Amino acid sequence: MAYSADYTLSQSAAFQQQVQMSTIKTAQAVASEAFSSKGAYAKRHALATQVLSSQTTTPWLMMFVNAAIEAGALVSGATDAQVDTAVSAAWNGIAGVTAADLT
Repeated sequence: MAYSADYTLSQSAAFQQQVQMSTIKTAQAVASEAFSSKGAYAKRHALATQVLSSQTTTPWLMMFVNAAIEAGALVSGATDAQVDTAVSAAWNGIAGVTAADLT
């Protein structure tokens, strides 16, 4: 999709709401995983904790909106399942997980 179409989608209140709810859902799932203080999981868990403990998802919202659009090649009318997949795919990148963390 063209960047102009990506931007237009990112400004849609309905799409932002979809991503917001998906981000909370993903954060809850990550926070529920067995805790490990090493590598990728620690970064994933830290992001989940920050998202869930925030009074609002505003600090994270546009980061997840834009990352989800690119990770999932999403377009207007994306289903909740497609948004969930895209948010999950973007989670490690937003959390700062590197290839070294995965070894």
